Amino acid sequence: MSVDTLELHKELTRRLSSFKVPREYVILSRNEVPVLHSNKVSRREIEKLVARKLAAGRASPGQ
Repeated sequence: MSVDTLELHKELTRRLSSFKVPREYVILSRNEVPVLHSNKVSRREIEKLVARKLAAGRASPGQ
């Protein structure tokens, strides 16, 4: 599945207040999302993963 970040950004801009619209988007595959033993998303690990991707420049700008 492919995500068109430009279209997503346009739709969010239309629906949300400007301060709620992300400046960058990080697309993760289902296999990349870290989960706990209870099958819940590991928020601590996902924060680290997203930070690494942003630092490496692998995020899509919203504009």
